[in-house]
Amino acid sequence: MEIQFGICNSKTTNKPVPLKLLVEQLVLQFQSSALRNGSAILNDVPEDLYVNADKNILSKIISSLLDSITYSSRNSYIRISTKRYNNIILFHLRDSNTAFIPTQNYDWQEMNLLAEKLGGCIIEDDLRKKHATITFSFCSMANAA
Repeated sequence: MEIQFGICNSKTTNKPVPLKLLVEQLVLQFQSSALRNGSAILNDVPEDLYVNADKNILSKIISSLLDSITYSSRNSYIRISTKRYNNIILFHLRDSNTAFIPTQNYDWQEMNLLAEKLGGCIIEDDLRKKHATITFSFCSMANAA
């Protein structure tokens, strides 16, 4: 698997976004869907992780990923976590018990085009029987608060 990152734009005017709070707000929208499928969503994003990226694009991508993974989820835990490598954020959605199946309204190409606007991409890291990991990478010029 080849991973390519876009170039981070150091001249950004976005206000730093508290990623955990943004994710928590989006998780609330999909909680009932996950519960109907016997699943739970765990937001394991660090509280001190602030990112400098377009909030609307971040929301759209994360919302689409949550929609797809909660749709596919059955009796599992969906864990949302992050890793930071300098200015690159890796945003992971892991489903512990269900193989990821994109929903019909999930446009993989559109989401990757949006991710490219943030200097990143979306990758299906690990799609094995009964497990799925989707990684959304993007560039952030903000430091942790």
